[in-house]
Amino acid sequence: MPQIEIFDIDQAFGEFASATAVEEANRFRTLPTGDYTIQVTKVVGQKFSNDDRALAHMTADVLIDGVKKGTVFFNASWIERRDGSGKLDGNFNRWAQILRSLYPDLDATARAAKVVGEVTKDVQLYPLRAHITESFRVQRVDGTMGYTTPRTEDELKALRATGAEAKNMVWSLSKV
Repeated sequence: MPQIEIFDIDQAFGEFASATAVEEANRFRTLPTGDYTIQVTKVVGQKFSNDDRALAHMTADVLIDGVKKGTVFFNASWIERRDGSGKLDGNFNRWAQILRSLYPDLDATARAAKVVGEVTKDVQLYPLRAHITESFRVQRVDGTMGYTTPRTEDELKALRATGAEAKNMVWSLSKV
């Protein structure tokens, strides 16, 4: 049995922890890319200062075999927005996916007529299936920062080795 040595903590006054170890210990834990069951637990309305579009910011527990393994955050919006190529953006697509998951027996017109308040209440009542990626913040070729999702185990290892910030992203939602 090891012996315990008591010392005056003031002796360690000038010492400090490794900055890289502290940063590593405080990184958010992420889930590997895959399909998961989620349960939305909170919905808050959000608008960014540079955009008047309203969003439903959702917090959801990630469940594996009914046990909480993590938390994800994602946005959805009932306000149509398209990207530069004319495709509906991710926030609107997630809203449409929520509608399809919650109200599978309704046609598209009836789903679209569901009021926001009813949808944001109902989404907290039923689990959803979510495709979640583990993405990493990297510098793009043009110098801007963005997220990339590794496609292979080697790419994943390389991104982790660089110390790139990891983040889980919810890309699609469906009925469980």
